[in-house]
Amino acid sequence: MRLRASLAVLAAASVLVSACSASAETTATEATEPPAPTSTTAGIIVASTTTSTEPSTTTTTETVEVLLPANDVDDPTEAIVAIFDYVSYLATTPENARDLLNYAYAESCDCYGRLLADFDNYVQNGWIQDDEGIRVAGVEISQEFANAVLLEVTYSWSPQYVATVDGDLIRLVEDEWNDRVSLIGLDLGVDKRWRVGVIGIIGESQ
Repeated sequence: MRLRASLAVLAAASVLVSACSASAETTATEATEPPAPTSTTAGIIVASTTTSTEPSTTTTTETVEVLLPANDVDDPTEAIVAIFDYVSYLATTPENARDLLNYAYAESCDCYGRLLADFDNYVQNGWIQDDEGIRVAGVEISQEFANAVLLEVTYSWSPQYVATVDGDLIRLVEDEWNDRVSLIGLDLGVDKRWRVGVIGIIGESQ
């Protein structure tokens, strides 16, 4: 992502008023109507293997499929859509978020720790996301740098639901975004993946 040195200046001097726009609220109310099921992001399937021994003479190997984000593209406007989809996907498998979030977010981003806290909250409550995820209405390139880019992104997320282990649907409070506009800085890593390095809300329409 192309804004390593200049982004820090932009983040400090511009109108970024919030460090994170993808944080879920922990307060919840019961849903009255179930939403459409969440669609997963496009990407590539990677098999990770876990091994258990029962007893010491018996070994069982299980293959777990993990969907990686399709953010290894030349166009950063495509990457941000894939990254948002990926966050929604991780919310359906929050137990994997600590190992997989760094495919989409730089650990130096303020949003990184907050997203992990949200996913940990999902795990502790036995929740998984069950909504339509984040919908991107438009992306414009604001500034470009050697290995970073600053995007102006318009997107929505309404409403947000989670499903409990018992199958009940819960709607999160203060969850609806309608045409929220954010400046999002993407950094291009050595692995050719774009990662969110900084994010701030400009405005929101209701």
